[in-house]
Formats: sequence, C-alpha cells, structure tokens
Amino acid sequence: MAAPAPEKEDPADPVEFVHPMVVDEEQRVITRTMRATDKLQELMDFYYDMVPVVPGGEGVFLVEGKSGRWRTTR
Repeated sequence: MAAPAPEKEDPADPVEFVHPMVVDEEQRVITRTMRATDKLQELMDFYYDMVPVVPGGEGVFLVEGKSGRWRTTR
C-alpha cells in the first residue's frame, strides 16, 4: 500500500521567519532571512556561495538557540 501524500501548506497559513547567523573561524558574519521550515542545507549552501574562499563541504555547522525545528539533509 502506498504511503499517504504529504500535506501541502495552506497559502493562507502565516509563515514564520527565522534569521540565522553564521560566524566562521575568521569572524566573517553571514545572516539570512529564511522560513522556519527551510532546510539547514540551504543556509550552508548560501554561506559557501557568499564566502568563496571556503571550499564547499568544509567545516561544521552548529545550531544554537531554542528552536529545534531545523531539518538537516543527512
């Protein structure tokens, strides 16, 4: 039996935004406004695009704060 289709978001539902900040070892600060439902991978990709001297996939992203709703892609 097939799994049920995932529920689609109602466009009338309010969207919650978060403002994560990445601070790397060189004290470069990158911020981005994202939906609370966005995946952490999107923030990581944005960081690597904005800081081309850091090779993609290098480093560790740690999540601090009260919200535990970030989803990883691994």
